[in-house]
Amino acid sequence: MPVIIVRGEVTDMNTGKLLLTGLGLWLCSTAVNAADCIDGLNQYMSGDAKKALSTFTALAKKGDGCAQFQIGMMHFFGHGTAQNETEARNWISKSAKSGFKKAEEALTRWEEMKQRPDLTSGA
Repeated sequence: MPVIIVRGEVTDMNTGKLLLTGLGLWLCSTAVNAADCIDGLNQYMSGDAKKALSTFTALAKKGDGCAQFQIGMMHFFGHGTAQNETEARNWISKSAKSGFKKAEEALTRWEEMKQRPDLTSGA
């Protein structure tokens, strides 16, 4: 089962939704198109992950770093789309290249996790 480390805590797929929405609201409040990105988050939180993905995709095509990050997180956790770590990393990388700081931080943590397999091996 994929995991992610947040503030030293391991979060699994069962709590991924909470992680995505909790971080997403704060993260998107700093985005240029914050209101649009928050619309996608509201769709996600109301249980319509596929509609949220559509909203985020339209914004991401315009270069919205928040939306790109959210798409990456949705791919990582498999919410509204197939779980796909490669796609997740691609979207989060696009977000980081657009200057979205939390995406840059996520990529740094991802690299740290790859170098520390003991964090994800269940040991």
